[in-house]
Amino acid sequence: MNQFENANLANSIAIVGMAGEFPGADSVEAFWQNLVAGTCSIEPISADEITPDPFKKIDPTAKNFVPVAARLRSVEEFDADFFDFSAREAEVMDPQHRRFLMCAWRALEDAAIDTERFAGAIGVVAGGTMSRYLMNCLSHQEIVDAIGFDAMGIGNNLDFLPTMLSYKLNLQGPSYSVQTACSTSLVAVHLACQMLLNHEAELALAGAVCVTVPQDSGYLYQEGGIVSPDGVCRTFDQAANGTVFGNGVGVVVLQRLEDAIAQKHNIHAVILGSAVNNDGHQKVGFTAPSVDGQSRAIVESLAVSGVTADTITLVEAHGTGTRMGDPIEVAALTNAFRNDCAAKQYCALSSVKPNVGHLDAAAGMAGLIKTVMSLKHQVLPPSIHVDKVNPDLKIEDTPFYINRELAPWPSPEGPRRAGVSSLGIGGTNAHIIVEEWCDSPRSALDQQANDVVLPLSAKTEPTLSALRKTLADYLSKHPEICAADVAFTFAVGRRFFEHRQALTLPANLCGEALAQRIMANEQPETSAGQKDIGVLWQQGAVVDWQGYYQALDCRRVSVPGYPLAQNRYWLDYRFPENGATTLVTRQVETADWFWQHSWRRQLITASQTAADALPWLIFVQEGEASEWLADGIEQRGQPLIRVYAGDTFSQQSAKRYVVAVEEPASYLQLIEHLSVSEGVSHILHGWLFSSKPVSSQHALAQGFYSGLSLLKALAAKTTGQQQVWWITDSVFQVLGHETPVPYSALINGLNRVVTQESGRLICRQLDLCSGDDIALAVPAIINEVNRQSNETLIAFRAGQRWVFAAEPLPLAPVSASQTQAGVYIITGGLGQFGLATASYFIERDPQARVILTSRADVGLYHGQRAAQGDIETTRLAALEALWRKGAQVDVVQTDAGDEHQVNALLEQTIARYGKVTGLVHAAGLIGEQTHISFIESDREHCERIFRAKVQGTQILIDALKDIPIQFVMFVSSLSPLLGGLGLTAYAAANSFMDSCATRLNRESQDKHWVSVNWEGWIRQGGVSADYDELGKTFQQLSLSDTEIRLCFERILAHPALSNVVVSTGSLTERLQRWSTIAGMAEITGTIDESLTLGTRRDDKATVILDMARQLLGNPALGPDDDLFKFGADSLTAIQLIARIRDLFKVDLPMQTLFDRPTVTSLVCSISAKDEDDELADLVAELEAMDDEEVRKLSQQIKDGKPSRWIEI
Repeated sequence: MNQFENANLANSIAIVGMAGEFPGADSVEAFWQNLVAGTCSIEPISADEITPDPFKKIDPTAKNFVPVAARLRSVEEFDADFFDFSAREAEVMDPQHRRFLMCAWRALEDAAIDTERFAGAIGVVAGGTMSRYLMNCLSHQEIVDAIGFDAMGIGNNLDFLPTMLSYKLNLQGPSYSVQTACSTSLVAVHLACQMLLNHEAELALAGAVCVTVPQDSGYLYQEGGIVSPDGVCRTFDQAANGTVFGNGVGVVVLQRLEDAIAQKHNIHAVILGSAVNNDGHQKVGFTAPSVDGQSRAIVESLAVSGVTADTITLVEAHGTGTRMGDPIEVAALTNAFRNDCAAKQYCALSSVKPNVGHLDAAAGMAGLIKTVMSLKHQVLPPSIHVDKVNPDLKIEDTPFYINRELAPWPSPEGPRRAGVSSLGIGGTNAHIIVEEWCDSPRSALDQQANDVVLPLSAKTEPTLSALRKTLADYLSKHPEICAADVAFTFAVGRRFFEHRQALTLPANLCGEALAQRIMANEQPETSAGQKDIGVLWQQGAVVDWQGYYQALDCRRVSVPGYPLAQNRYWLDYRFPENGATTLVTRQVETADWFWQHSWRRQLITASQTAADALPWLIFVQEGEASEWLADGIEQRGQPLIRVYAGDTFSQQSAKRYVVAVEEPASYLQLIEHLSVSEGVSHILHGWLFSSKPVSSQHALAQGFYSGLSLLKALAAKTTGQQQVWWITDSVFQVLGHETPVPYSALINGLNRVVTQESGRLICRQLDLCSGDDIALAVPAIINEVNRQSNETLIAFRAGQRWVFAAEPLPLAPVSASQTQAGVYIITGGLGQFGLATASYFIERDPQARVILTSRADVGLYHGQRAAQGDIETTRLAALEALWRKGAQVDVVQTDAGDEHQVNALLEQTIARYGKVTGLVHAAGLIGEQTHISFIESDREHCERIFRAKVQGTQILIDALKDIPIQFVMFVSSLSPLLGGLGLTAYAAANSFMDSCATRLNRESQDKHWVSVNWEGWIRQGGVSADYDELGKTFQQLSLSDTEIRLCFERILAHPALSNVVVSTGSLTERLQRWSTIAGMAEITGTIDESLTLGTRRDDKATVILDMARQLLGNPALGPDDDLFKFGADSLTAIQLIARIRDLFKVDLPMQTLFDRPTVTSLVCSISAKDEDDELADLVAELEAMDDEEVRKLSQQIKDGKPSRWIEI
């Protein structure tokens, strides 16, 4: 039997489970240990830790600034997968929601209640503090735009705190929130008790949470305010002058006592009764406390409990430590207790706030859990920071004393009882009477009892292993817990998951022996029956565990629960002045989206004229302009090493090499030869600088492919920064009279992209005119190379320096000339852009005939619909929408890179319709197919990219030579201007199209040739369809179908244009970021330095994982997860690699991220690089030793003496 009579049994509530996180403690047990030790978890904040509060003007240099905080650990972390949230949902969810969910789950596990198997309704009452994290979320406008404000509001509205828990755990009892400021959590407990006593539920969870961010901002003390001037809370002390606010969360699981006894629950304590009231206006102000109001709540609570004040020997006070609040609270308690007795100083008075601070909505939960633990352990923790009791309390004339030392809790004639108070600003007071639970004696377990089966499970194998270890560690420290109780707890009260392990254990095993058996890899032989049950359960069978354990007197016990993952999901507040990371703003007016290629003349700034000590490596053609250029450079005193084109590699002299143009291995040999010599300071590739016309094959082989092979060799065989200069001939139309060479323009893909990928291969392009006087070019080039300018694309014309720029091109909304019954061909017409363009033609000219081509089988679009996927379904729906309007749209299978198919298409179109009015060349590979680092790029990959955009463009040019046509538009992208990680071949191909349009529009009189560098566009489902752009702003800048049509119309209305750029954000700003050396340096330097604070520099995995998680905004990222599958883009990749290089002083190529895009692989690459460097140093050291030093070293190794050589 127990201490309760039948009458009390029916009205009492058992606390059968509890969990909490408080400053300095991530569990109830850790919290209790801190209290017993008299620990103050209000910590000082160092200057490096201070986080600015965006909404409070807190000056850390002010005299009244108080740098302390009562912080929760790991507040940014959460197990999103466990609770079935996406990474984005978790990221925009207030940490109060997250911590409450996890705390509630742990409380249920502590109660050994699996909600899926619990028979009866489970209710929830909970509350929290006003969300501050919502402001962090709202500062990321792109995320608000992506998910919507309403969706973001759900995770930040504390009204949804209890109902989200009910939803996630399928709890079907009453679920409602409560908000009474500081008394919220005890009011929640009171309401949950009422819910059970009214039989509205069979079980109830009550709790509260407070997480205000930032946690590390400190605060400003104000005379007469509630906060402490020195960061110390001195409740009941004569020096008490204010509190310190902190963060925390706590949840208790409640059940009617009679039910808890019947179901063998582990009863922590018993709630005898509770009361809640309000002060009304019987006080000096709204925020002030009231003696009368508090006293009435205490008296009512005692009355409801059926006990008298003389049986209460501990009161956990609200105890804020303010000058006014403490005396009022003690007076109220004294008035209430004097109704029952006149005895003095028999009841201990304490407050948890000096230990953990004032936890606002969760304050009462901290006090309740502290009190329950005191009852369980029959110990009174010390009240800290009480040097001399406040004389205003007149404590000697009250029933109370301040317990300043750890002391046993004296046992009265009956069970120990305590009162817990919580007082809210606004006057809502709560008081609860709690009593210790004295369980009835249990029968000893039979020493010969059968073995029991302990069913352990988790969602993953690693988590299952972690659960075993955590459980074993706990049980080794708690020898009072036997195997039978542990097994019973897991069998009847823990959730079962897919990864399972059934352990068979002797029922009476405990302590270290039990821990060892749990951790043992092999289990001893057991009886067939026990083994069969375990095996069946592991295979997913449903076992009647209640029946299985019915014969044993087993109890539910508090043991560790599921190891919830702690992954970071966090959005820091984005201050508007974040500099380089500020988002590119989308221009409102459509007219502001149009730009044109431009060249701006700049004065030549003189640099050093002295020759480099190291030679320059220059690729020249014999008897050509490049060789004349080399001669002029040498004549000015700059030593050179020349490289000529040939069929095989050879070194003809110390200053002259020949490489096989189309053999990548030949370039490796060249760099290897150079690396064993003194090296070179600059590399000039001038094979495209020729006084004779350059054929397409020559330009491909000795331009783009030669450059690619050279860069790959440099990446593989060199370390440190390398300066590479492409010397080209009239690739760009700078003055207007040049005739661009499109195949030479392919080099622009290398120039734009490689520097972004590599970080140490700095590429620039110098475009000269071979018709100019070489004598003028020589000093300009020497000056340019020596000064290493910020620009990456420079031209010299007649000795004048020009740099590439972009100028706004305001295109007014003038309609293009109307054409009746036009005939339009759109290559790649089944893509999003092609379908949008087709819609434009149909809208403008209902009689138009549109031919859409696709390289793929088009049978689906002619009635063969057997095997259609999501993309085909979307495309077919768009076509059917056009057909329903009566549009004349044909779908024809044509490979744009096949000359015969293209000619046949044109012939058939003219034969059928008599003309071709316009052609839009939108064919080409996009998306992930285009993204390959230059290191991985080979001729086969490049030719796949070039097939439609280079070969296909040339085929169309040739095929349309004698065909009358109004316009031809090449659909290019922003990559020729902005580059893009992995887009070397793609950017080159688009540069080719741009150059073709420039040349053709200059030469043609009857056709409008135009190449448009299009902004990315949004495909069906809201996902950006193009992958050219660098950075996270691409999605917000992308074009809709309607916007594509608007831009298309304005461009066609201006036939004089040969190149147009469509950029919805400032192209000037984007070029500054992505096409200049300084811009790139600024971008790669913006990673949050706080990532490495407090972290050892050699803890590579932790540092890099934290960096990657912050940059991706996806804390679910694990060390072995593919970064690109978790949202990595060009900006994040560049930032991550750049920061790794800087922090770890390692020359890590960008292609490392492409080859093995995981944090683990990055760490391995860094370690391997470190080991290689160390080995090289040691080898060099060994080679420098004389015979005697080698002999001594050899003897040390033989003797086993410490030596770093032994580690090799």
